[in-house]
Amino acid sequence: MSEAVLNSKVEAIVNEYNELLATQLENQKLYFESLLQEVKEESERKISKAVQKANSLKQQRIQSKIDRCKKEKKFLDDLNENLVKNEEIWKAKVLDIEEREKKAMRMMDDRVEDLEKQLRDLMVCLEGGKPGEQLPVSDEIKKGTVFDKSKESSSTSGSELGRDA
Repeated sequence: MSEAVLNSKVEAIVNEYNELLATQLENQKLYFESLLQEVKEESERKISKAVQKANSLKQQRIQSKIDRCKKEKKFLDDLNENLVKNEEIWKAKVLDIEEREKKAMRMMDDRVEDLEKQLRDLMVCLEGGKPGEQLPVSDEIKKGTVFDKSKESSSTSGSELGRDA
């Protein structure tokens, strides 16, 4: 019987050892699972922070582009406004210059017409005289500065225009 008691004691020790080993393995399993969970949570936190940081940087870059575009738009709007103002000013100047040019052309045409009339009158006078008779030649005719007295007194700018032409 002592063998049966011995076998039962050995079996009890083996069972106790197996139970202790199973408990120890279960504790280690729980410990390492908790470590894995902590590592997983830490990784998720780091990933979350990295994503937030990346999103923040991306958002800053986009905001920077938006700000730059707003500044450029304002600059272009100001430039456009100035160009429109300048266009109106230049249109007015062009109209003024065209008016002055038309006036100058009318004055020139009037002056040419007047000179043609004087030339016709002079030609009639010269042709109407007797062939052997000489007309008295004044200094004005010799120098080529014969002017119509009525036109000369009415406008000095017209006579100056005639002298330059």
